[in-house]
Amino acid sequence: MSNETETAKRSHRLEDHKTQWHMAVTPAIKLEFMEYSQILDYDTGYLLNTNALEIDLLIIKKADDTVIENEMGRIFRRHNII
Repeated sequence: MSNETETAKRSHRLEDHKTQWHMAVTPAIKLEFMEYSQILDYDTGYLLNTNALEIDLLIIKKADDTVIENEMGRIFRRHNII
């Protein structure tokens, strides 16, 4: 087997790559809470520090008196880190 073929095989092994699921989190959450889009704001990649720390998604519930009726939404507070 040539070096090029061996290098190509190594670069395509799944266990050698991190799964980049961050891009899918926000659309999935927005879909889950579609009916509450008027009372929720989303801030993606919110920095927690001046360094490289950040969260994937911050969901802000705009109206405190509204109850979101689904499994995740029932536990929402004003600011929700996903």
